[in-house]
Amino acid sequence: MTGERSTPTAPGSAARTARPRAATRGRHAGAIGNWVGATILLIFLALIVPVAVMGQNFGPLGRLSTLLALLLTWYASARLAGHYHSGRPHLVQITFWAFVYLFLGLASFAQLTADTFPIPGQFFEEEIRVQALAGVLLGCLAFDAGRFVALSIRRHRIRERLEHRVIDARRVWFLGVIGMVCTMGVVMTTGGLGTRFRSRQAAEEALFGIPPWGVRIDQLDDKTMGLIKTSLTWLPVFLGLILLLFLRQSATARFGDRRQVRWVRNPATTWLLWGLILVNVVANNPIANPRIRFGGVAFAIALVMMHVERPRRLRSFLVALLLLVLIVFPYADLFRYDVQQTIKIATLQDQLVESPDYAMFQQEMNGIVHVREHGFTKGRQTLGAVLPFVPKSIWANQPEATGDLISRTDGINASSTLWTEANVEAGWPAIIVVFVLYGVISMLADESYERWSRSRPSIIGIAVPLFAAFQFFVLRGSLLPVVGDLAPIVVIVALCSRRSRRTAAASSSEGSGVAVADGGMNGGNGTQAVGAAGARSTVVNARP
Repeated sequence: MTGERSTPTAPGSAARTARPRAATRGRHAGAIGNWVGATILLIFLALIVPVAVMGQNFGPLGRLSTLLALLLTWYASARLAGHYHSGRPHLVQITFWAFVYLFLGLASFAQLTADTFPIPGQFFEEEIRVQALAGVLLGCLAFDAGRFVALSIRRHRIRERLEHRVIDARRVWFLGVIGMVCTMGVVMTTGGLGTRFRSRQAAEEALFGIPPWGVRIDQLDDKTMGLIKTSLTWLPVFLGLILLLFLRQSATARFGDRRQVRWVRNPATTWLLWGLILVNVVANNPIANPRIRFGGVAFAIALVMMHVERPRRLRSFLVALLLLVLIVFPYADLFRYDVQQTIKIATLQDQLVESPDYAMFQQEMNGIVHVREHGFTKGRQTLGAVLPFVPKSIWANQPEATGDLISRTDGINASSTLWTEANVEAGWPAIIVVFVLYGVISMLADESYERWSRSRPSIIGIAVPLFAAFQFFVLRGSLLPVVGDLAPIVVIVALCSRRSRRTAAASSSEGSGVAVADGGMNGGNGTQAVGAAGARSTVVNARP
C-alpha cells in the first residue's frame, strides 16, 4: 500500500476512451493509404509510362530538349499525385494538369525520343525545341504562382456573390423543352435520325453540306449556318439535361430522395428528364460528335452525378480520368468516317508520335517559327477570338484561327494551345500574364466549389464542373473556334440563373450557418421549390 487513493472509473468510460483511439488509428491508416496511393500514381505516371513510350532508344536522353520534356512530364505527374493525396475537389486544376501531362509532357517526350512529329515534313532545330518546352514550363510555373496570388485576394466576397446566384428551375424547364424542339427540328430537316448514327462525317455533311472535292468542312468559306445548326443540335438539350440533373441533386441533398419538389422532382419533371436523355442520345452520341465534345458532355454529367467532393470519389475520378485519356482517348475517334470500323490496335508511343491529335508540342514550335518570320501578332488573334460572331461583310480581313495561321500545312485542322496563343501574341511576357491570371481563376473556382453547399443550387456548383469538363477545349485551342463553341454555354447558364432574394431573417441567421431566401422554406408562405423564382423558396447555406 502506498497510501494513494484510487479514482473510481465510471461505467463506459473505458469504451469512450477506446473510441477516440480507434478513430485516431483509422485516420492514421487512411493517411498512410493516401501516401501509398499517391506514391504509386507518381511512379506510374513519372516512370512506367515514360519508359513505355520511349522504347529502346536511349540516345536522345542526352539532349537538353528531351530532358526538358521529361522534366515537364515529372512536374505534371507530381502535381497530379499531390491532388490524389489531398483528395480535395480541385476539378479545374486536376484537368489542367491532366492535359499538360498527356498532350504537352508525355507527347513531346515520345516525339523527341523518336525524333518524329505528327505533322509530316517538318523538322526543328534543337534551339527551337528547347525554347518551346521552356515556354510551356514557364506557363506551368506561372499557373502555380497564380494559385498563390489567389490566396492573397479577399475571396469571400467573390464567393458570396457567386453563391447567391442560383439556378432557376422554371427557366431550366423552358430550356429543356426548347432544347428538345431545336434538336429534333434540326435533325429531321437535315437528313433525319439516320445521319446521327452513321458517322461523324455524315452528321457534319448533313449540317454544313457536302464540301467540294479535296476541301474539308472546316475549310469552307461560309460556315455560319452550319455552326448555328450544330450549336442548336447539341447545346441547349445538353444544358437542359445537366441543369435539371443538378437541381435534382441539390433537392436530394436538401430534402432527401422521396420528397417531391415543384419544378424539380415530380411526375411531369420525370417525363421531361427521360425525354432529355433520349434526345441527348440522338444529339450527343459518340458516333456523330468529335470525341472531345462527347467527352466533355459525358465528363460534365459524371461530375454532377458522382459527388466528387468526397475524397474517395475524387481519387477514383482522378485515376479514371488518367486512364481514359491514356487508353480510351486514342481510339475514341473510331466513327469519324464510318460506323463499320475495325479497331486497329497501336501502341501509345505510335499514337503520340503519328497522330495529329497530339501535335500540340509541334504547334508550339511552329508558333516560334512564325514569330521569327513574321513577328508578334500583338493582340490581333485575341481580338478575332473575342469577336468571332462579327460577319465578314463587316470585318473583311478577320484573322484566321491561330492553329491554321502557324501550322505551315493545309492537311489537318490544326490546334493552337493557350501557350501558343500567348507566345504568338507577345512572347514569354504574355505567357506569364495569361497563366498567372489562369491560375488565379482556377484557384478561386476550385475553392468556391469546395466550400459550396450541395443543398443549394448555386451557379458555382454547375459552372465549375462545366469548366473542368470542357477545359481541354480551351487549353487545346485554337482560341477563335473555342470561343464560338463555348461562349453560348456561358450565356445560357447565365440566363438560367437568378440572384436569390434574401430576407432580413436570412441575414440574422448567417451566424448559425443557414440562411433562408425568398420568404422561407418551412414557413407558412414558403413552397417546396429549388431555384424557383417569385414567392417560392430556396434554402441558402451561408458559408463563411
